[in-house]
Amino acid sequence: RKVPMSEVDILAFLREKRENRNREIESLCGPDSVLESWTQGKGRYKLEVETHVTGKGTWPVARAKLYRDGQHVKTLFRNYRNFPCAFILNHGADGGDYLVYGESYIKATALDLNTLVAYDITDPDNEDICWNSFHPSPNGTMIVSPSCPWGGVMELRVWEFSDPKKAVKLNQHITIDEFDVHSATSEKYQWRGEDSFELTTTYDTCYPFNKREDDLTIEEEAEWDKMTDKMTDEEYNANLGTTTDFLSWLKL
Repeated sequence: RKVPMSEVDILAFLREKRENRNREIESLCGPDSVLESWTQGKGRYKLEVETHVTGKGTWPVARAKLYRDGQHVKTLFRNYRNFPCAFILNHGADGGDYLVYGESYIKATALDLNTLVAYDITDPDNEDICWNSFHPSPNGTMIVSPSCPWGGVMELRVWEFSDPKKAVKLNQHITIDEFDVHSATSEKYQWRGEDSFELTTTYDTCYPFNKREDDLTIEEEAEWDKMTDKMTDEEYNANLGTTTDFLSWLKL
C-alpha cells in the first residue's frame, strides 16, 4: 500500500527539486554569458538581476542576487530571461516582508525575506501558468497577475494572499485579449483599496487605418511602410498616436 507523503516530506522533496534545478541553471551563468542586467529594490532589499545566454536555440536564463541591508543573502534563478517580481513589505496579515517572483516560466513562488523560506504559489486547477508580472494590493493581501495557461488566453488572475504561505486563486479570471499587455506601450495597475483595481493600457495607434499598429494586416503594414517612407518626422507623428483602454475589477 502506498503511504501518502507528509507535509514535511513534500516540502523536503520540493526543496531538493528546487536546489537541483538551481544548480543546473547556475552552471549556465558565466561572466562571459551576461546578456543584460538591471536592479530592483524596495526598503531594505535589493535585487541584482542578470540574464545569461545559454547557447543557440535555447532560452536565456536569469540569476538574481538578493541583498538585505546591503548584505547578499540569497541567489535566485529562473529558467527564462525575464524575472517578474514584486516586493511586499509589512504584510497586512503577519507584518512580514515577502518577495513574489516567477521561479520558472510556469511557476511562481513567495519568498519570506526574513527566514528565506520559499512557498510555492500553485494553481488549484493544476494548470501550468506563464506569469507576466505581479501587482500586490496596498497591504499585500491581494495580488493581480496578467498570466495565461501554457498556450492559452491571457487573463488577469487575482490571488488571495492573506496567508503568504498559501496563496488562493479567486475564480474571477478576466480575459484580457483586448488588453494585450505584450503590445502595450505602457500599462498601469492602480489598486482602490484591497477589493478593487483599475488597469490602464496605452497602445500605438495608426490613424490612417484606425487600428493599433500591432493589429495591422501584412498588406496594411506594407502600405504603411510605403507611406512613412515619404513622411517627414512631423507628418509621421501626426499619423501615429495612442489609444488608451481602461478595465475595472471588483472583488465579488
